[in-house]
Amino acid sequence: MFGREKYKILRRFYMQAIWPLVLEFVLLAPLTLGAETPGIASVYLFLSPWIIAALALLNLPFLQSAFDSFRLDMPVRRNHALEHATILALRGQGRRRAGGRASSDGFRVFGGPTPG
Repeated sequence: MFGREKYKILRRFYMQAIWPLVLEFVLLAPLTLGAETPGIASVYLFLSPWIIAALALLNLPFLQSAFDSFRLDMPVRRNHALEHATILALRGQGRRRAGGRASSDGFRVFGGPTPG
């Protein structure tokens, strides 16, 4: 994501997962710990746009991978749809736990045995 040398600090920040986690805790802990404090709701309502922006920046690598996953080529999207349809049909027959993985050359369905 950050390939240039000038983003070296950001790359190190995101590669050490403890720092984004600590900052998220610092941002969100007062919200949960101060829930009974009078007037805290109005403070968080006022600060909510900045808190949301800070959380989005802290989760930037996850957000990028989530948006990248929407860009699938046509064979993978087709197989993914077939995988979901197959799992739906298997669940209709009584198989409770089923999952799958689609690729460009097909899909694989896995799960527990059917109840007996």
